[in-house]
Amino acid sequence: MKEAKLLYNKAPIVVLHSNMRSAERQQALESFRKGKSSILIATDLAARGLDIEGLTHVIHVDVPHTIEQYLHRSGKNRTRWRGWRSIDITCASRRRRLSQTYERFTSN
Repeated sequence: MKEAKLLYNKAPIVVLHSNMRSAERQQALESFRKGKSSILIATDLAARGLDIEGLTHVIHVDVPHTIEQYLHRSGKNRTRWRGWRSIDITCASRRRRLSQTYERFTSN
């Protein structure tokens, strides 16, 4: 998984996914919120409903299929995240889908 490379480089990360017990998820979030870890890796399912004050960057490793998913994942609908930046990491074959997603968003 992606966190293995970050752990190898000793990056201060926590991971959040749906297979974790509730207590493990809470501990990971607490570590991130208190600044003990500066990187939080979360799956789509685990990230649902997260509201983290002061979050500045969201990095998408896979491009969502719809603009709604993109905005939900980015937290754009949360007024607290006004200064956020969204970074998209994708391969050439998925770049077209990302461009189409942006076009649909900006045309509305």
